[in-house]
Amino acid sequence: MAHSSFIPFNQPVCLAASIAYMTDAARRGEIRGDFTYGKKCSAWMEQRFGAERVLLTPSGTDALEMAAIL
Repeated sequence: MAHSSFIPFNQPVCLAASIAYMTDAARRGEIRGDFTYGKKCSAWMEQRFGAERVLLTPSGTDALEMAAIL
């Protein structure tokens, strides 16, 4: 049963703004997380959640490895 607010499992949601941001990052050669959009995302999360510091990882596996090391 499909609903208008239903998001299918394992099917990525791709918004128009996302395409524009990815294109901009690729044109800048900023395809790693420590550039413009990664910094913006970290800053937004720090402000939104009142965190002193937000560390982003490229994958869940990297996040688990970081947690194990810490």
